[in-house]
Amino acid sequence: MEGRQSAPSAPETRTNVRGNGSQAPQKEFSEAKGFPTPPAPKTVQSPKPRTPGQFGQMLKLWRTQAHMSQADLALAGNVSARHVSFMETGRARPSRKMVLRLAEVLDLPLRVRNTMLEAADYAAVYAETSVDDTKMSGANAALDVLLNADPLRPTVAFNRQWDVIRSNGAFRTLIDKLSNRSFDWDGDHVNIIKIFTGNDGIKNALTNWPDIAVEFVRRLHKQAMANVADQDLADLLDFVLTAIDQSGDVKPRRSVKSRSPYLPMRFDLNGRPMVLFSTLTHISTPRDITVEELSVEMFHPADAKSQKVLEAILSDS
Repeated sequence: MEGRQSAPSAPETRTNVRGNGSQAPQKEFSEAKGFPTPPAPKTVQSPKPRTPGQFGQMLKLWRTQAHMSQADLALAGNVSARHVSFMETGRARPSRKMVLRLAEVLDLPLRVRNTMLEAADYAAVYAETSVDDTKMSGANAALDVLLNADPLRPTVAFNRQWDVIRSNGAFRTLIDKLSNRSFDWDGDHVNIIKIFTGNDGIKNALTNWPDIAVEFVRRLHKQAMANVADQDLADLLDFVLTAIDQSGDVKPRRSVKSRSPYLPMRFDLNGRPMVLFSTLTHISTPRDITVEELSVEMFHPADAKSQKVLEAILSDS
């Protein structure tokens, strides 16, 4: 389900509904779920000094992951298939403009585009600005709108590694109550993945934890495939797969049939059932790595009974 959220004087946003250390556990679980195993992070970590062949290896990797032939990429990039072949084998060195054009065609993340430029011996062009920088005032204004839109809707902003950047009081109260602990939200390193799948988080309150864990594997797997050199994402994926392996209660799903239009999060808080779903918002036209990797998730009750339970949880803070 797709929608759009926007605010005056704030960047346009888009919204959609959603409900690696060791390579071995990733491969085993990925194969069970029918996912292709992400390449090991070291696949595109490049030695120095850089060489034309290094760029070519990366180009071939991304082209293959995009399921494009050399001819497909050549046609989309307005370049000859022969030149694509020469770039991949290191026989030709691409221009800076060519690197950016091919990265655009392949729809690569900005962080990866910088890596591609550096592999071709050009300077990176996309900045990674701190969220506290004055240049981020527009993005922060948009965050304020989303976080304060409804005091009864738990909302959290997080980065590429799923680390919490900012959150509203409703989110902090909900997580503290569901986990039976009080996080130091100003001092603790709080990670969304670990909150939902780790033993110190809200796992015990999630009655459909296996389904949620598999969903996190899917999302992390998608991220890992788009950022194959990202050790942080690889470690998070391994964290979830290890949690699944230790729980022993997650099996491959053989059917996608469901009575719900989205994957619900089903909670039980001292005998009070509550069903939530979430919307995920991104800035739609990023030109900065931090902005592109920023996500805002808002949690909503799925029915009137869940609304009452959520209100009771939040009022009892």
